[in-house]
Amino acid sequence: MPNILIFQIILPLFAPLADLFMLFSLISGLFSLSEVNGISWTGLAGLFSLHNGFGQVMFYYFLFVFVDIFFAGIAFRMEGEKMKNLIYLFPQRFFWRQLMYFVLFKSVRKAIKGELNTWGTLKRTGECGR
Repeated sequence: MPNILIFQIILPLFAPLADLFMLFSLISGLFSLSEVNGISWTGLAGLFSLHNGFGQVMFYYFLFVFVDIFFAGIAFRMEGEKMKNLIYLFPQRFFWRQLMYFVLFKSVRKAIKGELNTWGTLKRTGECGR
């Protein structure tokens, strides 16, 4: 039970903060470097340098995406899936996480209020076979 509490509820509750901090560090790093170097080809080359925070964050993020796609490709090959479906992995990392944040916060709010969360009921009309 502690495993579920920690990894399925507590850590995902703080995950939006990690996304917010990453976004903040990227934006602040981008503005601080553009003020120092100016917007030029030299400035853009220095922007992605591993000697500043912005370049380091981008390097490790793209490394994560590469490793993620690499191992997903291995899984796709083992399952016999089409490799062209790997292109959906990158946008899924953005939109699926936001959807899961919404579902988690909604579930925690209902749990705190003491409400049951059900699938809902479907009104049966009997007109499906016609």
